[in-house]
Amino acid sequence: MSRLTARETLIGWAEGGLSPVRVAERPHIHRNALPYRLEKIGKSSGRRVRELGQAIEMYLASLGDTLREGAR
Repeated sequence: MSRLTARETLIGWAEGGLSPVRVAERPHIHRNALPYRLEKIGKSSGRRVRELGQAIEMYLASLGDTLREGAR
């Protein structure tokens, strides 16, 4: 999974209130792909992205990463 895909997934997950139904309403994130993506992100990061606190940390890091790339 690319960094961009992981970032889009994390941002969608957090902004969708950690709800698979709300996340599936966003473009580029299919409801059936969400569990697979979250599992891969969790394994590669060592974080539990389904837990609120860790999801927020990952969300903020993803936003920061997006902002840094936009400033280049």
